[in-house]
Amino acid sequence: MARKTYKKKTKNGTEYYFFQLFYKDNRPKDIYATSVSEMEEKIGKAKKEMDGDLSTDTQPFGEFVKYWLYQVHLVDKKPLTKESYDNKFRNYIENSPVAKDPLKALTPKKIQDWYNKLFKAGVSTSVINGINKIIRPAIRFAAETSRIPNDFSKIIKIPEDRTIIKTPTPTVRPLTIKEQKKFEIAIKDDDYEMLYLMGMYSGLRPGELSALIWEDIDFEEKTIRVNKAYKVSKDIDLNKYIGVTGPPKTKNANRLVPIPDGILTKLKQYQTNQKELFLKYGIPVESDFLVFSNSIGTHLDRQNMNKRIKKIYASCGIANKRFYDLRHTYATRLFELGEAPKTVQMLMGHADISETLNTYTTVLEKQKKMTSNKLDKFYKGQNKKGKNKKPSEGA
Repeated sequence: MARKTYKKKTKNGTEYYFFQLFYKDNRPKDIYATSVSEMEEKIGKAKKEMDGDLSTDTQPFGEFVKYWLYQVHLVDKKPLTKESYDNKFRNYIENSPVAKDPLKALTPKKIQDWYNKLFKAGVSTSVINGINKIIRPAIRFAAETSRIPNDFSKIIKIPEDRTIIKTPTPTVRPLTIKEQKKFEIAIKDDDYEMLYLMGMYSGLRPGELSALIWEDIDFEEKTIRVNKAYKVSKDIDLNKYIGVTGPPKTKNANRLVPIPDGILTKLKQYQTNQKELFLKYGIPVESDFLVFSNSIGTHLDRQNMNKRIKKIYASCGIANKRFYDLRHTYATRLFELGEAPKTVQMLMGHADISETLNTYTTVLEKQKKMTSNKLDKFYKGQNKKGKNKKPSEGA
């Protein structure tokens, strides 16, 4: 077979063979060579690069991703972020079909086939997106460090479930008014009485209550400034669980929450008692001291909090309730008192109004029925007035 004839072109005073390669959907590539054989070799190499199929690296892709994730990407991240990425890597990537493939064998098709397989196995689009948040920058890093010829991560498509999925209504189990009264009697003089009351009358999340310090309480303005939350998470560097105080759950979770007068009075007495108690141990209760702490002034254990409240619920004959339901009780009472959904959203620190409406669907349905009954009574009253009204002269 006759060899192809290539044009010649002078570059920097030297004559070269020249060829402009148009290949698939890639941009044209100018190729220069000193001989025909070199030109054909360079064209073949360029085509492989455009296919993402040129690499001599034998390191397994899973090992490379692990290095990038833990030694590059997560080095300066917070423990909660590290835990989230660590879970995705161990659950989906570490033992995946592509993990053992050497970098030189890595292709867009292999990644795409893996994603498609996950999707067919029932893994949701959102989870695959989370996996891709690791895989995509890892591939980009491999290209930038010349471990693979080019970054092909952008052409990989995330399978999308186009069926309409009804979002399940969150499980909300607020205390009824009757149950709340029984509960408040049962917690009288309990070590955690103030904690439980604050949960019911402020609506703070358990993590937000655990992070409260005294400077967050403004007794004059009768408000709580919510600006942090406490959570126990796994530190992947230390390989153990640690407590971390950080920003609250959402941007709107940074908020001011009013304190009812009755609760404020109890809170002042609680602060006085706390100061007297810790003074016996030589521990001063300053403005940065935890509002709710254990006997040595550190954060309460969430599991113990849940165990204790379940015992109290049981003593009251209240079933299927959790600590978190104190927060739901707060929101439910607000709706029952006729508070607007937007106000409830702001007080609860929800990300948007839809979260509030979706969470408290059952409560709002009851309120709608009550509103309908009020309108019905108003309508009947108006008709009754109309019937009793004397016709005016000349009518």
